[in-house]
Amino acid sequence: MTVIGSVGTQHARYSYSQEAVKDIVNALFDYPERKMQRLLQVFDSALINERQFSVNEQWFYEEHPFSDRNRLYLTCALEDSLKAIDTCLTDQQFLHNDIPYEAVDMLIFVSSTGIATPSLEARIMNKRPFRPDTKRMPLWGLGCAGGAIGLSHASDWISAHPDKTCLLICTEQCSLTFQKK
Repeated sequence: MTVIGSVGTQHARYSYSQEAVKDIVNALFDYPERKMQRLLQVFDSALINERQFSVNEQWFYEEHPFSDRNRLYLTCALEDSLKAIDTCLTDQQFLHNDIPYEAVDMLIFVSSTGIATPSLEARIMNKRPFRPDTKRMPLWGLGCAGGAIGLSHASDWISAHPDKTCLLICTEQCSLTFQKK
């Protein structure tokens, strides 16, 4: 039976109220008033109070080529993933004892907001003392369904290997993929 034994999260560096995000969007897009009001209604209907970003507000007003965005994605995604992993494996709210990195048999990494070769779970393996024979499964490009699909793959893998431990990592840096045009 598959069991979620612990959870770790890492919030992005910057946090803005929904109203502040609406102001940013309103300033960035040169749409006719009617079209802008329809767009901004989405924010009101989302029932979200606060949004997290990898970059500060000023970043959105500047041009950034894909290479810069992806380089920033690699830095932020790796840093945020490592912090979330560290929390997950040591969180006494969920665990009686810490889970050593060496106890992880499978790393599944889910993301859609950047491209990495070598993949991010390979980079993670080099930053923490996972065993060299730890299996890896990168899942890319699944969008909003990525986390659920990652859970499904983790469950399938654990069902096939009931005495093993799987670590699922999902990270998105959506603010870095934002395009004004």
